[in-house]
This record gives sequence, C-alpha cells and structure tokens, in this order.
Amino acid sequence: MRPVSISLTASTGPSCGDPSPRCRRPPSCRGSVRLMPLRRFGPLLLFVAPLLACDAPVVIPREVPGSSDGGTAASAAADPKAAELLSHVDRMRADLMAREDKPVGILVALGNLYYENRRYPDAIDWYRQAIEAGEPALAPLRALREDGVEEAAELPEGCEWTGDPRAFESIVARARQHLEAGRRREALACFGQAALPLVEAYGRRGASWSVLDRPEAAIADLERALELHPDDPESLYLYGAVVFGDAARNPVPARMKKARAAWRRFVEVAGDTPQAQQVREALQQIDRMVGGGAGKAAPGGAPAAAGPAGSAGSTGIQMPPTAFGLPPVLAEAERRLVSGDAQGALTLAERFLSVATGYTNAKVIRGRALIALGRGAEAEPVLKDALASERSGRTLAAMGEWFEKVAGDPEAAKKYYEEAIEADPDFAKAAELKARVERLH
Repeated sequence: MRPVSISLTASTGPSCGDPSPRCRRPPSCRGSVRLMPLRRFGPLLLFVAPLLACDAPVVIPREVPGSSDGGTAASAAADPKAAELLSHVDRMRADLMAREDKPVGILVALGNLYYENRRYPDAIDWYRQAIEAGEPALAPLRALREDGVEEAAELPEGCEWTGDPRAFESIVARARQHLEAGRRREALACFGQAALPLVEAYGRRGASWSVLDRPEAAIADLERALELHPDDPESLYLYGAVVFGDAARNPVPARMKKARAAWRRFVEVAGDTPQAQQVREALQQIDRMVGGGAGKAAPGGAPAAAGPAGSAGSTGIQMPPTAFGLPPVLAEAERRLVSGDAQGALTLAERFLSVATGYTNAKVIRGRALIALGRGAEAEPVLKDALASERSGRTLAAMGEWFEKVAGDPEAAKKYYEEAIEADPDFAKAAELKARVERLH
C-alpha cells in the first residue's frame, strides 16, 4: 500500500529552488508536490483570514457533506473498498500490533489509511508506532548533521525512497554500510531518504492533532518533520497554517516569526501550487501588519484585523466575534450559524464530534443549530450535557438561549445569561449578552 500522493502541479513539477541533495525528495521535486488539498485542511487558515486580514478563502474539509464544491469531492470513507479494507484492518489490529516484524513504511501506510478516512485518533496511533519503530535508526542522521557533514552530490544506488512501504529498513541498512565504510556523505544522503516516511508520519500526525484542536501537539510534530526535512512542502504549509490558526488563543511572536519563514520557504519549494499564491497574498498582509503595528487585542485575546471588524480583506469572509477562540472548523460552523445557515453549522458540528466526541464547544454549536432548526427537544439534552461538562460563558449562554427560545422561560434565560456574563466577560461582550438580558426585562 503506497502513501496517497496528491498532484497539484503540472507534469514538470515545481523547482525546489535549491539544487542540494536535501531538496531531492520524491515526489515533491520530481513531478508533483505531495501536499494535501486545501479542501481537506483549508479550515486551518480560517483564523488567518479574520484575525490577520489575509486573503484566504473559506474552504471546508473534503469529508464534510455539503461543502463548497457541492459535495463532488466525496470522502474516501464513501469508497466501499476503503471501508472494507478499514474493517479488515480493524479486525486484524490486535494481531498486527502483536507482531514484532512491523516495517516502518507499513505502519505509516496504515496511518495514512485511517487519516484518509478521517479516523484521526486511529491515524495518530499508527503514526506513533511508526515513529517509535523508525526514530532509533535515524540517530546517525542527526549525528552526521551535527558534525557538519554534507550530503553526497549523487544519491547512492538503492537509497531512493520511492514510496515502497517495505523500503525503509533496506535504505537504513545501505546507509549503515556506507557509514561503516567511512563514506559519511553517502551515508547521510541515504539516511535522509530513510527519514522521508517519518517526515510524513510526523506531518500528518500534526495535521490530525490540529483537527482535534490540539495545536501544541500539532506544532511540535510539524517542527519534528521540518527538523528531519526542512523543505517538506506539506509540513512547511501546515506549520504556518497551524501557528497562525492558533494565534487567536496563543500569539507567540517567536513562533509566528518561524511560521512566516516556513511559508516563505514553502513558496520557494512549491511555487507552482494553488496554495502558493494564497500564501503569498497572506504573507503580504501579515508583513504589512507587522510593519505597521497591528491593532489592539480583540475579544478572546485575538489580534484585531487590519480591516473592518470580523472581515477578511477582499474575500468577503465575515467571522462573527463569537468565533474567536474556537478551532477552525467550529469557527466556520459559528459563522454559518450566525449567518442563518443552521443546517450547515449542524453538519460541521456533528462531523467534528465524530472525531472528538467530548468536545464541549462542538456540542454547544450543535445544540444552538438544533434550536435554530426548530428541533428544541433534541437540543435540550445536548446543551445540558455540554453544561455538565463545563460551566463556561458559551455553555451558559446556550442554555439561556434554549430557555428563551424553546422553553419560553425568560426568568431562567436571564439567570443563565447573567451567569455567562460573570463567567466570561469577553465572550459575553462578543455575544452581546447584556442586550439580551435587557430585552428580557
């Protein structure tokens, strides 16, 4: 089973912009760029648009029904063969994990299978096994780099990573042969190729963490991927997207500086991809903001956009203030709910809950969407469950909304709104809860 590759370029492929051996990674500089389409993880950029006024489009993950392409890009999970294979792997999981002989490439391929079918927790576990199995073999790679050894100009025979899931061990064996023979430059080139499946494992595990709203874990994994292969297009792109996406809650200047550098390098190594132009435009906006001293803090600690509040430059994206602090997919769900697309919001919230079942804010949006759709009886247990998990400004306000719009109990609604105001003044201001309380008098 070969890792899935997405071709986003013409047959000639992009130029790496660097003739050094580290830039020879197949297939990124040999015909196509192995880069996830924006349709799947474009929401990682949703915060970049409203918070940093970048011209990034609103794009929904491929697996979400009713996405902007009319559903033509169906999830891999809809493929009966993929479903059958997943079912088989699930049945064989215990046996597979008990085997001592588990080739690293096979473990990565299994991670990719779950990853492509949006089962991110399972993908994370297979990638973990691949990393644990493969990392010890790469110790010489780091040692050679620390010694300042440069890779051989020509890749030694039998060392090229072609995607064969059983090739990792053979490439490592050849690398060790070169090392034992004193051919350190050739050994380094071979170890660099052996690292590529682990680059993919780290990068895609990072993407999976981000979907599950674990930005710190995502950033750590993407940094490890870039340590192994500084010019990996997918990791460069995702690193910038995750860091800027998390800036609403955790604006770390040093990290954002690294993210800008990662995106600049992404443009150099993958300049012919559709993402490259969007990243160029985003970088221009970010550079202007940094140079001009970006605005004051917005509700929830997010930096204010340079343009009109909640707008995203010329894209027409309008992100409501209540979206700040939410993970990207839920920020888009909130935007849809506020704009009147309750069904779209419900779809996104339920899809998010399918991979993060206990996420409180997803339950809140689901419950509020059910209220908007006239399904108040279904909303009640959802919102009560969210409130039992966490008495936050969002959960309290949502319960107040249920009492106001479904139960018809203004006194109870007012009580919950007032508690929400006390629990989270910033969110209360964004949601205009004081106005709701005054309306209920």
